[in-house]
Amino acid sequence: CEARSVGNYTNLYYMDYTTEGDKCTKDCDPASADPACGGSPGDLSVKLFADATSCCSEKLGWADQAQCVAESNGVAYNGTESYYIDWSVTKCAKDCEGAAPCGGLADKWMTTYASAADCCAVLKWVDPNECLIA
Repeated sequence: CEARSVGNYTNLYYMDYTTEGDKCTKDCDPASADPACGGSPGDLSVKLFADATSCCSEKLGWADQAQCVAESNGVAYNGTESYYIDWSVTKCAKDCEGAAPCGGLADKWMTTYASAADCCAVLKWVDPNECLIA
């Protein structure tokens, strides 16, 4: 408490409702080299957490936890490397950013599969040689 009341940084995490995205913010100097730093919370009554995982879990339970933790720590989230069905084209896509077979990041509500074969098995009516986004 004393650190916050005298303007020192705590290096703890908090939910900053003024920023975009589903992530927590680290109470540290934004001028530092740490990309997670967002400065101190404006409200001294804001609950602080020891790490991004705890903050994301308690304050952003609806969000993808791996993505929340990565972005809260200033790290780009690149997906889970699992597969999901892109129903707009009825093909399987890899949960990642970049060239095919990546199809972008899967939404939290999407069913994911450990392998392309597992995903393609769900699309029984699609030729297995044509089931992945190319």
